[in-house]
Amino acid sequence: MASVAVLFSHATPAVAQSVQGKTHVLGKASGFVHLVAVPGPGQTVEFSAFNPDGTISGPFAIAPDTVFVVTDLRVARTATNGLYEGRIVNFPSGERWRFHFDTNQHPSHHVGLTSGMVFSTPPRANLFASSAGAAEVHLHGYLAKNK
Repeated sequence: MASVAVLFSHATPAVAQSVQGKTHVLGKASGFVHLVAVPGPGQTVEFSAFNPDGTISGPFAIAPDTVFVVTDLRVARTATNGLYEGRIVNFPSGERWRFHFDTNQHPSHHVGLTSGMVFSTPPRANLFASSAGAAEVHLHGYLAKNK
């Protein structure tokens, strides 16, 4: 499988992500991507990437002819229990996934996507309502060639 390096904005070559062929199954571990964003109430923020060495780089960027396929989403409280409502968006197309959960009942909300959610532009996290403050939004997935 040919590998093409895709770099994050402001990242060094040491934190490059490899592009998978068609799926993450049997792909290189460096092709897995873990993003995090922490929007406060009323904010839309960019995602940053957790790098294999434990550092965080950002904002996350997607190279031309490449897509980011989200396989898992997780939203968690940052400190205080309460109600969280928000969404994952990408511009210019808008809302892609909406979340609504109460951390008094569950500390986090996880969704596994069997077919994946594909982004050709960097996703952003929006927290449009919260009774408790900021939320921590995680996206897990892989980069693939956009054929």
